[in-house]
Amino acid sequence: MKTFISSATAFYILAPGEKLSRGKMNPDISRMYVIYQDNLIWTYRYKWINGWEKPTDDVFSTENDALNSAYDHFLLSKIK
Repeated sequence: MKTFISSATAFYILAPGEKLSRGKMNPDISRMYVIYQDNLIWTYRYKWINGWEKPTDDVFSTENDALNSAYDHFLLSKIK
């Protein structure tokens, strides 16, 4: 698992087949994204107030594309 933190928001990037466990999450961060591979496609989920959400139905061919989409979602949420 790789972790990227920006403005008190954690982005967890899981290796193919890896699961996110509570023990690996930073307990001081309430806003987070998890980027993961599901079969051969990459996607992500977002968690803040309402539990885990799927902000988009888009799927991505690479980990980087999924991370960029998650970060774009994060930036847009900061504007609202």
